Amino acid sequence: MSKFTHSMFKNSVEALTSEPTMDLDVARATAATLGADTPEEIPAKLDVNRLTRAFVHMRDARLKLKSHFEKQDRAIKAKQAVIEAAMLDFLNTHNLDSAPTEAGTFYRQKETTPTGSDWDAFYKWVKEQDAFDFLERRIKKTAINDYMEEHDGAIPPGVSVFTEFVVRVRRK
Repeated sequence: MSKFTHSMFKNSVEALTSEPTMDLDVARATAATLGADTPEEIPAKLDVNRLTRAFVHMRDARLKLKSHFEKQDRAIKAKQAVIEAAMLDFLNTHNLDSAPTEAGTFYRQKETTPTGSDWDAFYKWVKEQDAFDFLERRIKKTAINDYMEEHDGAIPPGVSVFTEFVVRVRRK
């Protein structure tokens, strides 16, 4: 585990300010969060209480923004669904596959969504037909973690795991 140094912070501030969506104000605000007047004046000893408080505050702000966005997005999607239904009705009524307009062309497209009604029967068929391409390739993380706990860290054949330490913050 590496130590977070002044030069690492300075490099990350430079990276942030080089992004088109970031500016020097963001770098200054980040420095202020860490107890410095400028990005160059990051204290050698970081105040972990201030960092934790800032992290929790930023996480709360992100959740509030996300919630607000999702609420607006749901409202817009609901309006789009009404418009899509009207467009599909128009195409069906006029026996058309597409309709050009001044704003663009709308068209109907067949979309199939499979659902499993009998997973045992389906999986048996997949094995018999060697049709594993009918399945998505993904390993369930919680099942692997449980298996490793029950088998002294061993993993099933054909599986690799990548483990790293990450920081989590719990509110007081």
